[in-house]
Amino acid sequence: MFADDCLMFFRANPDQATVIKNAISVFEKGSGQLLSVNKCSLLFSENCPEANQQAVRQIMEVVCDTFEDRYLGYPTPEGRMNKGKLQPSKDHLSKKLNNWVEKLMSTGAKDELIKSVAQAIPIHVMSTFKLPAGFHEDYMKQDASPSWHGTEHGITLIKEGIVSRIGNGKDVNIWRDNWLPRDYSLKVTHGKSRTRIRRVNQLLQPDGKSWNEVLVRKVCYSNDAECILNLKLPEHPCDDFVAWHYDPSGIFSVKSAYRLAYNLKNGVRWRAENSGEPDSSTKIWKITWRANVPKKVRIFGWRVACDNLATKRNKLRRTLEMDSICNICGREEEDNYHATVKCTKSSALIYEMRNTGTSRQNVRSHILELIGSRTYLSTRTKFKGAKC
Repeated sequence: MFADDCLMFFRANPDQATVIKNAISVFEKGSGQLLSVNKCSLLFSENCPEANQQAVRQIMEVVCDTFEDRYLGYPTPEGRMNKGKLQPSKDHLSKKLNNWVEKLMSTGAKDELIKSVAQAIPIHVMSTFKLPAGFHEDYMKQDASPSWHGTEHGITLIKEGIVSRIGNGKDVNIWRDNWLPRDYSLKVTHGKSRTRIRRVNQLLQPDGKSWNEVLVRKVCYSNDAECILNLKLPEHPCDDFVAWHYDPSGIFSVKSAYRLAYNLKNGVRWRAENSGEPDSSTKIWKITWRANVPKKVRIFGWRVACDNLATKRNKLRRTLEMDSICNICGREEEDNYHATVKCTKSSALIYEMRNTGTSRQNVRSHILELIGSRTYLSTRTKFKGAKC
């Protein structure tokens, strides 16, 4: 293990112990170094008879029959290695990171410090032990930046939304890959019957232009079988390819990935084929951001639609206020509708805007349209922008 240490393996019986003892004696006579018996340890298998253990101890003249829990800061290789035995490495890194936070360093300096120190800590452990599964992920999470966490989350989303389109079916695994275009699980449910079928092309007829319905219904559950049989196969031979499930075009977009993340977080099922329909919330966003008004007005309209104004109701939800009653009129709860339409100041503003040539009814309609967009209400009027 180390320059002045030696780890020897031999069968636990008197003959083997005698051979090892003689080899050590020859080494002592030839090198002039003596073996420190007090620092030696013997480790026997659980299946080793007690009589053999006693005989080996007497021949080797070693009293200690257990290894120390830690040796030079690292666990001894006794039994199966798990993440708990390597906890000191993670504690060492955590202590380093806590000390770095207090130092006045630039982002670049901290980045170099992480590369030169944090990544060097586990090198000796990795050269000595085979790290258990999960240790690398737990270790890297301790010094991972928000950007890295965002990247990991993005990879998870991509795996969730990628779907394989069937061509010849040779490259798609029936049970592991996403290839069923539906609103819930994109994978086939495994477990109806034991089968050696692994690839989608094994579910096709010999000509590759239609499904083997009998075989599909035999190996798949009814809901999966119906979805598979409804899949249209290409008329001409082609390879399988990957597409983005949550967009009708099959092309990945940040917008569709964001909506997928939001729906997964809130437990909402999202029908992929509805994402691009004209009557969805896309229309209100286009009208808002294309309005011929100053940029600050467009941002204000977006904040109204997203319920992102600093109203007292939103502040109360974030424990920044003691109550949600409007401070101006004191009549009712201050939400988006009250702050932009019903409050006395808002009503006075709308009245003054009417004197500049803008219809009061149109102003109210524009604001209500923005507020209603959060619940995906249909829009009836165009947001032309109020003069202010």
